Formats: sequence, C-alpha cells, structure tokens
Amino acid sequence: MTKPFNNFDTKKWNDTVKPLDHVMVELENRVETADDKRLQTWASEIAHIGTHNAYHVGQMIIVRKLQGSWNAEKGVK
Repeated sequence: MTKPFNNFDTKKWNDTVKPLDHVMVELENRVETADDKRLQTWASEIAHIGTHNAYHVGQMIIVRKLQGSWNAEKGVK
C-alpha cells in the first residue's frame, strides 16, 4: 500500500526536494559549459526534460487552484 503524500513538515519536504534540485543544477551546469556539438547531441533529451518538468508544474498549479491554495498575487493569475 502506498503511503499518502501529505505527511510533510518543512525539513522532510526539503530533504525530498534536495536530490531533485541537485540533479537539475547539475544538468544546468552541464548545459552551460557544453560546446555546440555536445548540445546538439543532447538537444532532444534537454527538450524532453524541459517539457516533462513544465507539464508537472502545470499539474501543481491546477491542483493548488482546485484546493483554493493558489495565491494569484504570487503567481499566475
């Protein structure tokens, strides 16, 4: 049985986010320092990662709006 994804305090959430943030920063650093040939090789993968992440950000916004927890003053109106 899967545990609900709602038992988080600030420390637990930060511990959950930290590995993802590390991977994304590493990807950003590699893209920034790559030459054109390497970027051309990675272009499709980078595009897929960006699209994937944008999709999930959109999901989070929709869920927050449905919950009534979206603050339009701090985000998309």
